[in-house]
Amino acid sequence: MVRAGSSLKGPTAEVRRLVTPGDLLLAVAARYRHDALQPIARGLRTGASTSVVGRSDDDQQVRLQWLMSRMIEDPQRWNGIVDVLAHVADLGVASVRVEEKQVPQKILERMRAVLAAGSGDDPAEIPADAIAPVARSLVFTHSGPAGESFELPLGSQSDGTVAWLAAAAPAVDVLRRGGLLVVDELDASLHPALSSALVTMFKDRDVNPRGAQLLFSSHDTALLGNAPSRLLGRDEVWFCEKDDAGASELVPLSAYATRRGDNEQKRYLTGRFGALPRVDLSGLLGIVSDPDGAE
Repeated sequence: MVRAGSSLKGPTAEVRRLVTPGDLLLAVAARYRHDALQPIARGLRTGASTSVVGRSDDDQQVRLQWLMSRMIEDPQRWNGIVDVLAHVADLGVASVRVEEKQVPQKILERMRAVLAAGSGDDPAEIPADAIAPVARSLVFTHSGPAGESFELPLGSQSDGTVAWLAAAAPAVDVLRRGGLLVVDELDASLHPALSSALVTMFKDRDVNPRGAQLLFSSHDTALLGNAPSRLLGRDEVWFCEKDDAGASELVPLSAYATRRGDNEQKRYLTGRFGALPRVDLSGLLGIVSDPDGAE
């Protein structure tokens, strides 16, 4: 079933009639030269610029290494970007810099041994990208209550600070050049105000003049609310509903009757749109009532 939102302009009805079970809607739209959908299909076919932000610790470390590389290669631009991101999020951070240290000789020897064991050779030089994760680190300058400055390493920062920089820096990069940013669990370790700020960056035409897009999953229901204002449109929200077999179905908010001013956050939490976990605590009753039972 194909249902078009009110903002989609072009011969959508004609394209819908031509789609068969073996066709892709965008492929048919491209052949029909649909005003809005043909450019999307063309972009996907030619490899549109897409960046992905995952939620694993390894993925976060990769993004932090990417950020440090940008700060070293183009310090005039990226040091300023990172400082602005820290100030925007009210992290209590005055500035951020990259510290590069000499790698101890013993560590270099161990790295050479590992590389030699993997390749069967005896490499004299270690690739620069293999050394960088050991030699580089982020250092954060904070201000004390009396105005004094002190530095703390990355490991002393909160999960929220690290998560914000690891997500917001790639977002700025996509906003600067245009493209698509895909974020898995946008709200992971982020305050709801920061999740909202990241979405607002893409919604604001002054901040996003190149039409970059954000595709994300989230459990933050505040993004559906009206306070302080409605952030997401009806055609921008999809709910993921699981059936008893574990299969998932995506259902758009536009499939439900809504009115201007409705509090979609409250309606979702009361079950109007489905896609809520069915929590059943009854299975715990026997466990907690018999603390001496078998483990």
